[in-house]
Amino acid sequence: MILRFAQIAFLVLVFALGFMQPFLFLFGQRIVFTDFIFLIVFGLWLAALLFKQTVFRRSWFYLPLAIYLFAFVCSTVFSIDPKLSQVKLLGEIYLIGLAVLSFNLIDTVEKFKKVFQVWLTATAIAGLASLLTLILFYVDRSNYLLFFTLSHYGTLPPGNYPRIKSTFLNPNLFCHYLSISFPILLASIKLKWINSILSLILLVLLSIACVFTLSPSLGGVFLSIGLWFWLSFKESNKLNFARLSLTGGILFAILFFLLTLTNPIPTETSPFYLKIPFIEKRVDPSGRVLVWQSSLQTWKENPIVGKGVGLDVANVKYLSPSGGLQTLGDAHQMWLNVAGQTGVIGFLALCWLCVFLIRRANVFSFANSKLVLQTALGIAFISSFLYQGLTGSYEDARHVWVLIGLLASISENDFPKISEND
Repeated sequence: MILRFAQIAFLVLVFALGFMQPFLFLFGQRIVFTDFIFLIVFGLWLAALLFKQTVFRRSWFYLPLAIYLFAFVCSTVFSIDPKLSQVKLLGEIYLIGLAVLSFNLIDTVEKFKKVFQVWLTATAIAGLASLLTLILFYVDRSNYLLFFTLSHYGTLPPGNYPRIKSTFLNPNLFCHYLSISFPILLASIKLKWINSILSLILLVLLSIACVFTLSPSLGGVFLSIGLWFWLSFKESNKLNFARLSLTGGILFAILFFLLTLTNPIPTETSPFYLKIPFIEKRVDPSGRVLVWQSSLQTWKENPIVGKGVGLDVANVKYLSPSGGLQTLGDAHQMWLNVAGQTGVIGFLALCWLCVFLIRRANVFSFANSKLVLQTALGIAFISSFLYQGLTGSYEDARHVWVLIGLLASISENDFPKISEND
């Protein structure tokens, strides 16, 4: 019964991943509902282990996780602000714990089915909140709900359009979560875990929610969809459509990445800019480009163990197109953020973890239920962790560590065999 309660509590945790509001501040860190639920799940799982109701799954998966954690421990020891890094280190242990729990508690197709259904339920609620926000923006802009669900324009020029964060802290993180939800939804449709009417409603809600995040992460959504339909058309021997899907997904991903490199309008704080010949058009670097430069400098100054876990790796004064003067400290890129905080040790540990998971993500087959799930989670990992990590610091997103644990679990050799009819 303890193990059963742990599995139920884990499903509640998966549901809570879709809601980062409201939150509490504790020791300078945002604490959301997922964090409290994690303690319950982890406690129940440990109790199940002690009472021999379950076993600790053996796997090489723990090795890259351990090396990754070791890099953060080293960075904490040599941090320029050890106290702040020690608090942040607890958060890194927690994130790795999410992956370990996912890996150990979800080990059958039936359990994956429940996780997917719960994930999509949370996504549907967040999508409904987005739709309501869109309506209220034009009907009742003073509505109190918009205080929680509407975001500032950030690096976009202000206008008569909403930028929606829904149940998340910012629209980029919301779109990042939705980019994982899309492959999960497509896999659920493929496996007939969701009926056609509900699937259509969810597709509409997800599409509306994604569009109005106005986030660079939209490139990851297009990449996920392109990869999925490339495989789908390929397996049905529709090669022209397959090539079109793959090419479209990649081109949209490239386009959204390129859009992050420049400002839509000139800004006074740009340290440099380019002029396009003949049309005399001025092109300013985006805030992301400026913080990437600053983060690289931080890495050069702290090459081995980094500046310290949880510390800002950039220091850029930036006047956004929306008119706000910002001080940017985050690298706005996973690789540079990890490198600046933990040095070459953390950077190589992150690379090893990615290589380990890519080898398990590179399946691309719909031959049976296991492979459909592995393909969906693999596509979600490639999109959310590898591609979107180029334009955002998503290495601390709770939902991505659950995804990592699920991908490792479904790809294990000892995963229960599944028949072709499952």
